[in-house]
Amino acid sequence: MRSIAVATGLRAETPQAAEFVTQSRPENLDYMPIGVQPPERATRPRDAKGTEQLKQELEARRRANEAAAAEARSLSSAPAQGAQ
Repeated sequence: MRSIAVATGLRAETPQAAEFVTQSRPENLDYMPIGVQPPERATRPRDAKGTEQLKQELEARRRANEAAAAEARSLSSAPAQGAQ
């Protein structure tokens, strides 16, 4: 049917996909069927202790970044030594 529709002009020929598209697509598209559980994750969610530890690490990193920014600001506002 498709060839007849194309031959009579009722339908256009399907264009070929660009090379980068065909290279980026996998050979077999495996879709997860409906109602099937996904596989278990390799990493488990953090517990309360792990979450608190992460918060402390991030807070320490934030303080270090703020200190580095303050130092950079003070150096940029100070006059250069030797310049008069």
